[in-house]
Amino acid sequence: MIFSLTVTFSLLRADSAATTPASVKIGSHQPQATTAHGCNKPVVGDPSQLTADNAADLAIKKQLLGYWASPRHDYCYAADGIIYMMNGASTRNAWDVRHGIFYITYSVGHPESEEGNDIVTLTQDKFVFRSRVAKPITFTETRTTQQEAEDGVN
Repeated sequence: MIFSLTVTFSLLRADSAATTPASVKIGSHQPQATTAHGCNKPVVGDPSQLTADNAADLAIKKQLLGYWASPRHDYCYAADGIIYMMNGASTRNAWDVRHGIFYITYSVGHPESEEGNDIVTLTQDKFVFRSRVAKPITFTETRTTQQEAEDGVN
């Protein structure tokens, strides 16, 4: 059974006492709301909302959900297929796993482009992937908590 969950809440604007209703549909590609101080508060989402062509890709996607830290930035891989850069950044890229290949679709600062990456290591605490370009680059991310990602501790 496929279903959607829509959460409606109010955002308090920093410049007024008025509130603005906002909705986030988990499992969609709608932008997430941002708090008044600019820190993204993405909803990781329900793993049951993930879809994949095969069980192996679905298992990888479930394992990737959550908060990850790289040497430069912290990220949230959400069930809506978006990678949210944490610490108040507005960068959002799409992610997917197809046939065991980790795809990132860059949409900010690049012409929209999709890049496939080989998954080198994926454990509960470590994610290593390598670009598939002529001179490959290897990226390493470690599992972190939402609080650490929001605080920029890593």
